[in-house]
Amino acid sequence: MRPRLPSVVTKKRRRSQLARATEQRRAVRRAQRMARRRRVRLVASILGMLVVLLALLAWIVTHRQDSASARGTAVDYSVVIYPSDQQATTTGGVR
Repeated sequence: MRPRLPSVVTKKRRRSQLARATEQRRAVRRAQRMARRRRVRLVASILGMLVVLLALLAWIVTHRQDSASARGTAVDYSVVIYPSDQQATTTGGVR
């Protein structure tokens, strides 16, 4: 039997190793990009929902205070229709 010589890597084997390592690095970068995209989309959708909810809450709060008809409160439109009567009653005149 011949003694075994130290293993020498051939050009073909070395090229194959380099190509495999390059592909692995590409796959890692691709996975990192995809994970980052997922995080950005998640944060953007959460922020979007938060903005919509805050806008809805603000609308509800402001319209609940403004709308007398929504509460069922009677509104006196005679002030708009007969403004001279209001002046007459405040000055002590007859209506």
